[in-house]
Order: sequence, then C-alpha cells, then structure tokens
Amino acid sequence: MRHFAVLVCLGFFACSLSAAPLAETSRPAPGPNAARQAQLVDRDGDRVSDGLQVAIAAARPGDLFRVIVTFSGPGNAAAARQAVGLFVLHHEFKIINGFSATMTAAQIRGLARQPGVFRIEEDFPVSIKLNSADFMRGGFSSDESLDAMEALAEVGMDLIEISGGSYENPEMFISKRSTREREAYFLEFAEAARKRVRVPLAVTGGFRSVEGMARAVESGAVDVVGLARSLCVDPCIPRKALSGQDFPNPLRKRSTGITRLDEIGMVELTWYGEQLARMGQGKTPDPEMGVWHAVMRTVLSKGLKAFRQRRAERGTLSES
Repeated sequence: MRHFAVLVCLGFFACSLSAAPLAETSRPAPGPNAARQAQLVDRDGDRVSDGLQVAIAAARPGDLFRVIVTFSGPGNAAAARQAVGLFVLHHEFKIINGFSATMTAAQIRGLARQPGVFRIEEDFPVSIKLNSADFMRGGFSSDESLDAMEALAEVGMDLIEISGGSYENPEMFISKRSTREREAYFLEFAEAARKRVRVPLAVTGGFRSVEGMARAVESGAVDVVGLARSLCVDPCIPRKALSGQDFPNPLRKRSTGITRLDEIGMVELTWYGEQLARMGQGKTPDPEMGVWHAVMRTVLSKGLKAFRQRRAERGTLSES
C-alpha cells in the first residue's frame, strides 16, 4: 500500500490547537522539524530572508537550497545566471518579477549583492482551495473550475485542493450514493481534473476509513487526502491512518429534530464548531455532546444571527 498524506483542511483548527494544548491523550507527537519556523522577513536588509540566512550560514560544501528570487526592477533568471553562474531553474513567474531555482550558498550571497534584486528567500509550497462548482445559479461551473485549474497549474501552483458548494448550498453535507460508496466528496471531479493537470491534487471530505483514503490515492486521481469534520471528533486520525491503524467512523448526522432548522445547514457546523472550541480550551472532544447543547452555546455567544442564511447579491453580503 502506498504511503499517503493527510491534509488538515480547517485552518482555524490549527490556530485553536496552538492557543491551548490538548490533553495528553489527544496531543500528537511533535515531528523532527516542529521547532523550525520559516522566517521570510529580512530584518537586516541584506536581501536574504532571515530564515534562509540562518540556513546558508550553517551550510556545508555542496549543500543546495531551493529559493525564490524577486526583483524590484528589471531582472530575470538569465541575468542572474550571468552574475553567479549556472543553477537549476524551476519556474519563472508571470505575476511577479522573479523566479524559483536551486542554488548554492555562494550563489545566493553573490546574487543578493546584484542591483535590482529585491529579496531571496526560502521556497515553500503554495496551495489554493478551489470549488469544483458553486452549485448555485450564476456561480462557478465545473467547466470554469477546470479552466481555472489549468491556469493555476501553468503559473506554478504546488497543490490544488478541490472543494465545492457554499454555506447556502453546502454540497459537503449532501451524502450521495456514490459518495458513500467511494468515501469522498468531489472525487469524480478530481478524476476529470487529473486528465487536464499534473499539479498535485487534494480532495477533502467524506473519507471514513483507512481503506477509503488509500483507494483514493492509489487510483491516481488525488495525491493528498483531506480530513475536516472527522478531526473535530478525533484529532489523532491522521496518526492512526498513517500507521495503518483503523478507526471507527466518527461522523453521524446531527439533527435537532426540527427539519427546517436542520436544512439551514448551520446546525451541523455549529456542533463541530463547539468541538473545536473545546480543543481550543485544552479539552478533549465530546462525541456525545447533544445538538441542542451546541446550538444553545452558540446562541448565547453569538446570538441568533449565527443561524441566518447569508447570500451574496450584487457584490454585497446580505442576510435573510
């Protein structure tokens, strides 16, 4: 079985964890690079980012560095090669004046002294989350999404995460038969996208077992598996999955018993949001928390406006 990666797709989930530590039983073991933080600022003004400066100061002969070079004026990779010698060029940017390349420490220092160079910094992956479709009148269509993906791949995007729907039409909460069988939202769209782009693709949502995640990656349609609501209930799922340990499906339909309230879609989000809030306070998730308990906590903290549908009209966000 191929190894596969698990992408945590709730950005604020990580923020919550950093605000307060989880209980010892739920805290994942830190990786070897946990203490290393990217430092893209250039406090001393030498045109080399602080993080890269530290790295090249400790470089050994033959060490190579993947970097981003940007210019404040005229400049390109050809001129840079004339100044510091040959290096491996990965991509010349179209939106900004610069390029990505692999260089030696000496080349980096030499290029930083050249006129027109704005900054040299550590390269890092850039990803974007893109809807396969908005599933609403006048919204983003699947064909438009595929065209956008091709354009993003052309300019050097490192990873595209496929999502879909909106809070008004939450496609991620609609469990179709094909989704239940294959355990993934938007996997069929990912298969169509794979035929048009070679950039790594991620699909988030719907995965409920190690086998389902492995099948998705081994099919070649996706390179990264994304988890969202599952991590709100069991944040250790990635570690369990990567070690081959299976886990019970933590997801089930949350309902207030009032159809109209459930249809708004915010009840489901509210319940999982309360689990994130618990972890942000250093507590473990509570899978047995009642739906009405979560609803009432949200109402007390945010008021009824938290459950109003929001829709964009003529470029503005309105409530109804």
